[in-house]
Amino acid sequence: MDGSLNWFLTEPLFSFQQVYFNPQLHGENLRRDAARALDDLQHPGSSVNKNELGDPFLLQRTFENVPLPDLKKTFGDQFASAIGALLVSSWQGPIESGYGVHLVYVTKHTDGHLPALTEVREQVRREYLDAKRKEATDKFYEALLSRYSVRIEPSEEKKLAQVH
Repeated sequence: MDGSLNWFLTEPLFSFQQVYFNPQLHGENLRRDAARALDDLQHPGSSVNKNELGDPFLLQRTFENVPLPDLKKTFGDQFASAIGALLVSSWQGPIESGYGVHLVYVTKHTDGHLPALTEVREQVRREYLDAKRKEATDKFYEALLSRYSVRIEPSEEKKLAQVH
């Protein structure tokens, strides 16, 4: 694939819910506590309220259409890599992030793709015009430079220093 086409690739998008577990609050029991909560979430008849599971978290519990690079910035590379491999419509985890561990329910995963020209026509047009403008500017400066000869002379300070 031509490298310039990569400019127009869309990023994978993820919509998900998460339950957070703070390592400082759970200590050695972190994985065990997350596994118990996951077990409760995975049983269809369970009366567990997912909003009451886990620990307080400074980010929301639900994320909609988050691009992969934003996930990396927010949760870290490990979390972003793991979420790409999760199945849609089931609780899974625990997944580690820079904050701790999370149980995740992916509601939607949209793969990145090369959009149809109709979707990016205006962007392609802008890129083309910018490239042509840059090309014309470069040619203008090259032509201008070819008409001159550049000579660098020592500054007055250097001339004085050479005399002394």
